[in-house]
Amino acid sequence: MAVRTLLVCLTALWTMLSRAPFLYAETVSHFGQVVDAAGATEDCLSCHDGQIATDVGYCLGACALSSAHPVNRPYPPRGKEQSFRSAEELKGAGIRFINGTMVCISCHDLHNPGRHQLVIEMNESRLCLACHLK
Repeated sequence: MAVRTLLVCLTALWTMLSRAPFLYAETVSHFGQVVDAAGATEDCLSCHDGQIATDVGYCLGACALSSAHPVNRPYPPRGKEQSFRSAEELKGAGIRFINGTMVCISCHDLHNPGRHQLVIEMNESRLCLACHLK
């Protein structure tokens, strides 16, 4: 029982500290929460789990035309480099990667007040074509 209580307390402490504004390098207000605008996928999923905010767990699955693009994948995909623009080229468009990996903030910019807070608006698939050559 004592171990379980300790785990509950440590989890609660971690939740409070992980959302504390002083820990973030680039804080932004996001639907009433102070979040890291340059956060990792795990940061996004801490709220976007269907309980607090819209569930985006499907982003972690296989890419399908009917769902969002998967994240936590290397960019460009191994063996398909010729079909994608270089990561260096995309920096100018505001597309960011963390350690060579496509994450939520690769496509979403929490500073953008527009719908879905996209880095590049989807007019005529502009966001998709920023990375994909074919």
